[in-house]
Amino acid sequence: MAYNISQFFDTPNSGFNGPQGSLCSLKSSSNLLYGYKSGIDYGIYSIQSDGTNLQVLVDSSTLQGLQGFSTFVSDGQHTLYAIAIDSNNNYNNTIISFDTSSYIVSKLKDLGNSFSPSYPLVIDTSKNILYGIRQYNNYYIFSYDLNTIYNGSLYTFITANDGNPTGPLSISSDFTTLYGVSQKNNNIPGYLYSITNLNSTAALNILYTFNNSNITKILSPISNLLLDGNYLYGRCCIGGLNNLGGVFVFNLNTNLLTKTIPFNQNNYYIFNAGGFDGGLVKVNNNLYGLANSSYTSSGSQTFNSLGSVWCCNLTTNTFSTIHSFTFGPSDGFPTSYAKTGLALALNTVNLSSINILGLTNGGGNNIGASGGAPGDGTIFKISIDNGPPGPVVCYVKGTKILTKEGYKHIEELKNGDFLLTKGKIMDGIAYMSPSYSLEPVVWTSSFKVSNKNINKNSSPICIKQNSLGVNQPIRDLYVSPNHGIFIDGKIVPAKYLINGKNINQVKGLDGVEYYHVELSTHGVITAEGIFTESYSNENTKHIFKEAPTLNIKKDYNYNNYNDNENHVNSRNLTYMKNIYNFSRLKIS
Repeated sequence: MAYNISQFFDTPNSGFNGPQGSLCSLKSSSNLLYGYKSGIDYGIYSIQSDGTNLQVLVDSSTLQGLQGFSTFVSDGQHTLYAIAIDSNNNYNNTIISFDTSSYIVSKLKDLGNSFSPSYPLVIDTSKNILYGIRQYNNYYIFSYDLNTIYNGSLYTFITANDGNPTGPLSISSDFTTLYGVSQKNNNIPGYLYSITNLNSTAALNILYTFNNSNITKILSPISNLLLDGNYLYGRCCIGGLNNLGGVFVFNLNTNLLTKTIPFNQNNYYIFNAGGFDGGLVKVNNNLYGLANSSYTSSGSQTFNSLGSVWCCNLTTNTFSTIHSFTFGPSDGFPTSYAKTGLALALNTVNLSSINILGLTNGGGNNIGASGGAPGDGTIFKISIDNGPPGPVVCYVKGTKILTKEGYKHIEELKNGDFLLTKGKIMDGIAYMSPSYSLEPVVWTSSFKVSNKNINKNSSPICIKQNSLGVNQPIRDLYVSPNHGIFIDGKIVPAKYLINGKNINQVKGLDGVEYYHVELSTHGVITAEGIFTESYSNENTKHIFKEAPTLNIKKDYNYNNYNDNENHVNSRNLTYMKNIYNFSRLKIS
């Protein structure tokens, strides 16, 4: 695991204003991440996922007086959204959009004379609705339909009863529920909440109240929540070992706090409630976070700790330090008032490693002596050797998948779309259904294999039209070598179907782009007229472009579709049985 500085934000005109927020990717586009940096030489910028090639896309002089951006949120297509301060309009908070294709910045909604804690927005991509938090006397959760319908008080926090939110919102996969953290007062150390009924009268539900009767328990939740599958991951700033706070895990299925892991040293500590709302990152069973610096001030700043990047192993419940920041021109450090954090990025050069990109708003070549100028900040990269990925099973771009609306190209699928499924796969056993059901897409993404990485393990298998029966497939189907195809009720990797005639591995490619789609369960779907498998997360998600995994909370009880398609015809599999053990996969 290696740490290095990818970019110094050094400019004599910056006024020592470091970058803000976390980087944001479009998720469905190229390997670019986007951010905002104040200062005359900066504005909205992009950077490659390997931490190179920073490009200023819109400089400060053309931002129409906009400054102080929150972290961007993406619609998954080509537009980013944020809250900014409009210095040309009484410094009101304003919802803005940034088109990454045209580089056009638009002011969408003036939030009025309200104080925004600069918490990022969240988005319902199925209905194009933004949600956020603003403050004017009380705190409010607001919604903004991109068709210009605005509800400034979807939910109002009554301070005496509800306290004040201490972190931004997260949104569920079905876009019906918001999640957040709040603290009431010094005597009640905070709670985890959900907001439901987003389309009518919103209601606040307390999921868990942190108990201050035992100081060994972590208390005072703060900052952003990471929603991954059916779990919420978050941080607390006090309580636990040495009263330093720690990490918690909340199970949304059982509504139980399943794990608390206290910080074990100062350098992991979240020093104050205004510290940051930067992103947590989870890779397999490791959680990564950023601790900010702390200082005392008596005319000058004396730093007690410069913070760190830490890793929490969720299996062993232990912490380790990835990097301890230092005060000097060769490093950066996150100051206590900077809301900076981490973002996951794909390493396209080496698929067995991943990159985490982070921001600091202090450090760099313009740093002063201790107690002097904090500098202009940095972008840093953590490269993690993730080991060899498991077998990747996916479809080549252009493959048609059967959905509720008919066949769609896999690259057109998005979170919330419904696929027709023919059964479920659990523990290697396929449970086929006599009729079709609908299952929502919870994750979809892609990655590219370059010509230098094309080999027998990555070059696609072509199953020619009609090679498995009439209209099976209906067109040539291209899948990765390990992709499961249903033959005689068994799941067979495509590479074991090669017969030298109408099923072969493609050779001589300059490169290939693979896509996959995940459902709430590992399921049987239809691709080009034959039964195949949906994505099964087996230590391979890190090679795809970063995309959110949706958390499906409710059952979808739609009318089943009639089974009007022929089942896969029986085949003579003698030539395959000698090289593949079918006993592991069987039909119940």
